[in-house]
Amino acid sequence: MRNVIWWLVYAAAAIWAQKLVPGIDFLLPGLIIALQEERPIQTFWIIICFSLIQEGSGTMSFGPAVGQYLGAAVLVQAGRWLFEARNISFVLLLSAGLGLTHFGMISVMAMLQDISLIQSRLMHESIIQALVIPPCWLLVMQARKRFAPDESPA
Repeated sequence: MRNVIWWLVYAAAAIWAQKLVPGIDFLLPGLIIALQEERPIQTFWIIICFSLIQEGSGTMSFGPAVGQYLGAAVLVQAGRWLFEARNISFVLLLSAGLGLTHFGMISVMAMLQDISLIQSRLMHESIIQALVIPPCWLLVMQARKRFAPDESPA
């Protein structure tokens, strides 16, 4: 039960942060942690819930959240072969990949829905997304270890 409460509190805090900094996905660091914990059922539900939150709050008919979250899952799984998945170096590399994924997914979805984008603004948003992930991941990882110690990765 403590695990469920932790994820609910995290989701509420991430949604609040997204309201303060529009365009940045603060749910993504939590998803990375869920992937790193290697608990498939938990990760499945986190992806479903976070995707519904992002898709429901976005302005596109069908947004990029599902693609971004599946891309994160693929990048974390692929990265496990080369790196320790809980290492900050891996998270830095992963965040760069997720910044590119952010740019690509939003560009494709906007094109498919005939939505015009200012590419420089999207590039700026993608860079900020990549820069925000590592410190948020560190904060969330520390909070997870403190408030849900039995659930957090070693």
